[in-house]
Amino acid sequence: YFKHNKPVFKNLYICAYCGGLFSRSKITVDHLYPVAQVNKKRYLQKKLKSMGAKDVNDYQNLVAACYTCNAKKSSKMGSWVIRGRLGKNKKLWGVRWGVRIVIMTTIVLYLATYIQQHNLIIRFFDILIGKKI
Repeated sequence: YFKHNKPVFKNLYICAYCGGLFSRSKITVDHLYPVAQVNKKRYLQKKLKSMGAKDVNDYQNLVAACYTCNAKKSSKMGSWVIRGRLGKNKKLWGVRWGVRIVIMTTIVLYLATYIQQHNLIIRFFDILIGKKI
């Protein structure tokens, strides 16, 4: 897996499920389509072949996952597979982080403006020193 998937930043990998950044020592390699499921179900074997995977352990069926997400996913499929497939796309995580930064910046600027317009800092310190407002 690590041969085909280089770190995103320096030595950090993105968890395909939660998007967290982890060093190689804190990341696990998870089967997107679980081994037990693939061994039982013919349609999953065909699905892997259509993805270009030679077998269940092919790098195309593997994703980076933090210990927490890997334990939660276990041998589940459903939304975990969707999250994992989307999570393999590093550009999507960049967009998601970018949107979060814009939202957080907007909230901080709104709060700063509100606090300034209503003299909340002065009122707060007046309350602290016991001055009547």
